[in-house]
Amino acid sequence: MTESERPTHDPVLRNGRPPRDLSQWLGGGVVSRCPVELTGSIGFENNTWELYNVDEDFSQAVDLAAKNPQKLEELRKVFAAEAEKYQVYPLDDRFVERGINPERPSVIKGRTKFSYAAGTTRIPEGSAPPIYQRSHKITAKVTVPKDGCEGVITATGGSAGGYTLFVKDGKVHYHYNFFGKKVYEVTADEILPTGDVEIVLEYEQKPFRPFAETTGGTAKLSVNGKMVGNGEIPNVVIGRFSATETLDIGMDLGAVASPAYHDREPFAFTGNIKEVAIEISPTQPLIK
Repeated sequence: MTESERPTHDPVLRNGRPPRDLSQWLGGGVVSRCPVELTGSIGFENNTWELYNVDEDFSQAVDLAAKNPQKLEELRKVFAAEAEKYQVYPLDDRFVERGINPERPSVIKGRTKFSYAAGTTRIPEGSAPPIYQRSHKITAKVTVPKDGCEGVITATGGSAGGYTLFVKDGKVHYHYNFFGKKVYEVTADEILPTGDVEIVLEYEQKPFRPFAETTGGTAKLSVNGKMVGNGEIPNVVIGRFSATETLDIGMDLGAVASPAYHDREPFAFTGNIKEVAIEISPTQPLIK
């Protein structure tokens, strides 16, 4: 695209400078989602438009819509024209559904198997395996030194929600952080052996109603093919853990997913990680 072909910024929907006769005015539709509703659509039929003179009222404290309906209507027409021009319609006020839209272009779309090497960090959550309310298996092949090891093998998310598979006090632990409200824990009942070790976390999702229930499932820990721990994960995050946290291998960067090692972050793994493989079920046990 040449510079002459590049579209200029429009006055309403982008960050360019607006036309001089509109630069002091700000008009917009207000859609209330209070009490907070994370799923579903409220629609735009009954939304209220507001109008502010930002030259005189930078904090937008005085709504002038009732006093100057002509200016508001002018701005509404400009918005409609620019929205058509830049293909903004149809408008969509959904929240969670937009965040996990399966039709959105993605590097993980259609994939069910993922493999990561030691030192892989800061993979955006949108490019990490979508384990949300889905059966999955995490297989970690590690080497444990003679004097033992500790640290995070893999973690995704952070203090507001996520999961972590780590070694502490000689044992393997799996913690699932449900929105920071509750951390569900599954701990191995045996000390991790030394040498080459295969650690497996298997999570089985229970049937649920999509976008309506936070129903979780069960988690099972195995070491070298032997089950060493299991437990219930009653509630799980249905969409995203956060907007900023990531998937990390060998440590837990950012806000850590478990308070078990918050004072030692990023709690890097002191053994050797050969591979962390994550396999997710291609389907979910939906109740329709």
